[in-house]
Amino acid sequence: KVAIVGGGLVGRLMAWHLCQAPIEIHLFDGAKHLATCAFASGAMIAPFSELAVLGQDWLDKALLALDWWPIIIKTLKGPIYYQNTGTELI
Repeated sequence: KVAIVGGGLVGRLMAWHLCQAPIEIHLFDGAKHLATCAFASGAMIAPFSELAVLGQDWLDKALLALDWWPIIIKTLKGPIYYQNTGTELI
């Protein structure tokens, strides 16, 4: 049995990852509504927009993480719109 406290982006991704194995998972979150920052964070596939603030080391890791989105999406039910064609900053 595994308990995950916090249903933000990291908590949800950890739960998803552990669901790939035969593990009993309990996800706890104190939010009253599901509209958490995870919805915005999960959609953030624009790592170049954070380069000036977070630096090259973070960018390198974020670019590697982009390879995981198609893998995660394949495991989800229902149609998922995903597009990775670059970043436009205005």
